[in-house]
Amino acid sequence: MPVADTLRRFCRPSWKWGHYPAGEHRDVRTAAKLKAMGVQRGWPDIILFDPDGLLHALELKRQGEHLTEEQEAFAAWCAGHGVPHVVAHTLDQVLTAFNEWGCLTIKIAGGER
Repeated sequence: MPVADTLRRFCRPSWKWGHYPAGEHRDVRTAAKLKAMGVQRGWPDIILFDPDGLLHALELKRQGEHLTEEQEAFAAWCAGHGVPHVVAHTLDQVLTAFNEWGCLTIKIAGGER
């Protein structure tokens, strides 16, 4: 995954990040277990925390894909609480967000959102 590889290589040590693995297809038993453990729909694919503890949310979508209702609700919650949230369909959009957030040790050329 280019996004995770970029973060592994260039994320500032003062930032913390991880992937929220909720979108994969699972068998019914595993899905029930994860739901019981608290996995919720709509959370972003990548979660980052800056040195001040502010959450930054990155939702990854393929070209032509749209947010689910739960993802739209999460994005709206972020907007209402001052939490940076980006929906990216391309690697350029991811890099633009990372550059704006300042989470990388280098600036990587990225396209506009």
